[in-house]
Parts: sequence; C-alpha cells; structure tokens
Amino acid sequence: MDRGYSSSGNLDDVLAELAQDEILHIPSNPISSLRKITIQGCPCLTFNGSKNGFSRFTSLEGMTIYNCPELFSPLVHRAGNDDHTNGRWLFPTSLAELDIDSYSQETLQPCFPSPLTSLKKLEVLSSPGLESLQLQSCTALEELVIGGCGSLTALEGLQTLGKLRHLKVSDCPGLPPYLESLSRQGYEVCSRLEGLHIDDPSVLTKSFCKHLTSLQRLELDHLSMEATTLTDEQERALLLLKSLQELDICGCYHLVDLPARLVTLTSLNRFKIHSCSVISRLPLAF
Repeated sequence: MDRGYSSSGNLDDVLAELAQDEILHIPSNPISSLRKITIQGCPCLTFNGSKNGFSRFTSLEGMTIYNCPELFSPLVHRAGNDDHTNGRWLFPTSLAELDIDSYSQETLQPCFPSPLTSLKKLEVLSSPGLESLQLQSCTALEELVIGGCGSLTALEGLQTLGKLRHLKVSDCPGLPPYLESLSRQGYEVCSRLEGLHIDDPSVLTKSFCKHLTSLQRLELDHLSMEATTLTDEQERALLLLKSLQELDICGCYHLVDLPARLVTLTSLNRFKIHSCSVISRLPLAF
C-alpha cells in the first residue's frame, strides 16, 4: 500500500504512520533532498522498494538503522552460490556515514552506483549472525567500528582500504585470527591506521603490528577474564609500535600486570589507566 506525501507535511509523522503497517514506503517527493535517515526499534519493519534500495536517495549523507533486523532482507540480492553477490546493499555515492545494528544476514556488502564513494565511517554492532563483512567498495573509508559480531571471521577487502585511520573491534573473537592470517600472507594491513581500539590482546601480534607504522593511539578496553597479563609475544609486538603516542588501558578488571617493557616505548607521551582494580604497581623504572 502506498500513500501520498505533501511537500508541506512532516516527513517524520508520515514515516511513523507508515511504520505501523510494518512496511517502509518512502514517498517519492523527498527522495532527492533527504540527507539523514534514522530508523530504530522497528523489528518487524520491511522495505517496500526497488532492487536499487536506497541508492535513489542521491543527497543522503547519514543513515542509522538500529534494531530493525528485517528491514533490509528484501534488498539482499542472491545469484546462485556466488558469495560476491550475497548481502549486497545499494547506497548512494553521497553517503558518508552508515550505522547498523541487529543485522540479520550472514554477509554484508555495502555497494554504490559509482566507484567514487563518500562513505567515511561504517559502524556494525550487535549482529551475532554476521559472518563476512565485504569492504571492497568502501574505498573512502576512514573509520570502521565493529562490535558484538560473534560469528564474524572475515573483513574482505580490508587490505585495500588505504584511507582507513581508525579501527575499533570489540566482542568479535573471530577477527584477531583473521588479521593475523592476512598479515602472515604479506598484506600490509591497516598501514595508515592512527587509532586502534580493541578488547582482545591477541590482536597484538608481530606480523600485524609491524605494519602499523602510523599508529598514534592504542586503547585496550575491557579485556576478557583470561587476559590477566600480556604474553611475551604481545609485549614484543607492542614494542613495534614506534609511532605510538597514547596508550589507554580502561576497564581491564582482571589485568594483574602492566606490560613490563612499556618504558621502552620512547615515543609515548600519554599513558592512562582507568578502572583496572587489580593492578597494584607500575612497571619498574617507569
């Protein structure tokens, strides 16, 4: 069912009314002028549109979809067993920020009508069924935030993101082995990264850290119960971060000791410990 939209009407009221039908109809009038879309808390809402998805919103700059797991299901194109077509979402080239949670498919691949894209920030949260995030089309990406994706084991195209500056990974146990695997294959993964935020110290491997030649800020946040101290391998990897200026260790309630070799990071000019109740002393000669 489709309904008219008056240019003098309130678009938010129209969308709220349409959401009651559990089918999202975007009126045609505002498509070319919309710059921001936020839809949240509509778990049964589905999209009623063409296969071009949201790519018709030629001025769209920001999109936030929270707790709407069914919204994009009809937009997922599948062509036999070709993994490169699974989970394709079409967005306009104007889109600069995309925030999603509760994604219900196994694969997510943001795509655009043109290779000249504007997407600078991508955030994917609380999507336990997501197995593969395909980033080949996100050539302008500068910030990537991933959290609560327990089945995620692949970030396809990560090694091609030459503009990526900030990476945050939390509660994604399958990603540290993936990053290690890419690094061991010789890819210079995240070589221009300036900020790294992690909750799993196993990300700190020598093969991965040796490529982080631009890293300035590292945050270890809410490490797991098993992480009572950094391993020798992880400490040695930490020493490879020659450009590191800021180190934050926050909410690591089970961390007993700080890295003993911390004092050898001569580039470090800011060190913060917060809510680490078990740590009782600083490293010697600190």
